[in-house]
Amino acid sequence: MKVFLQKILFPYGLILLAILAASVLVYYFFVISGASNWPTWALWGLPIGLSYLLLHVIGQRLFRGFSFSQRLLQLFTPEVFLTFVSLAVLAVICFQPLAKSLRYNFGHVLRLKSINELKPYQTTDFLEADDWYVDRMRVIPFHYYELGSGSQIGKIELNTLLIVPIFARKDAYATAAKAWLGFRYSDYISISEYRAKRIQKEREHINSSIGHFSKINVRDFNYLEAMPRSQGGEILQAMALNHSYYKSEYSNVYLGQQVERDVLSLYYLKYSFFLLFLIGLPVSLLACGLIYVLLKAKKLL
Repeated sequence: MKVFLQKILFPYGLILLAILAASVLVYYFFVISGASNWPTWALWGLPIGLSYLLLHVIGQRLFRGFSFSQRLLQLFTPEVFLTFVSLAVLAVICFQPLAKSLRYNFGHVLRLKSINELKPYQTTDFLEADDWYVDRMRVIPFHYYELGSGSQIGKIELNTLLIVPIFARKDAYATAAKAWLGFRYSDYISISEYRAKRIQKEREHINSSIGHFSKINVRDFNYLEAMPRSQGGEILQAMALNHSYYKSEYSNVYLGQQVERDVLSLYYLKYSFFLLFLIGLPVSLLACGLIYVLLKAKKLL
């Protein structure tokens, strides 16, 4: 037990924390420079890349004293591959809420008296304006479906996207839209249910989405948040391109937010610790146990 704790679990835990700390530090520098709106692949790629790098750099020292430290350069041996994959998976899971917490806490905020003060091609993480106007009658809808991901693997994701132009109230419709307000509604159903009741389920989803949108008071939004760089965000930008009030200098799409940024930042920080203990601890114990068995079988301990 002492060998397991000192030579496997303790070094493993330190490397995981080092990966998360390095990921947070790298992303923090991008956040304060105004480049925090990363696509999903980048938010996954950063902790995965650092997992590979730090496993070789730090792992050589932390696992020092027995043969496993020399085998870390051989990624495709079973014990090293298991170490890398488990560390990368845990780092990706725990880093996602940490990244959101950093963005809500340190992201760039642009405060304007009027949306007309927005400069061509100007981007920001968060936008606050005293004078802005949205007419829901100018909405463009779009519906599509795709396979679910993450915890929704094996299901169909129904999506309804809505986009409306944002103007200054004093000269609404007299100029091109200065920005765009996007809405996304998603529902998940089983593949078998979708095949059996496709038209009915799509109609129910669309009606529910439009019904909710028609009841929203957009003036209740405290600020606007840049639309995440995802498939939905790309589709919304393409939808804006086909709107009569579109101008390429003002093509940024935003989401309305009612919850204050400091509240969201604290929520995602707590959620990251929750994931670290709920998922990170048991997965670490399981992975380290398997690594210990593999090393023991090869007489490397």
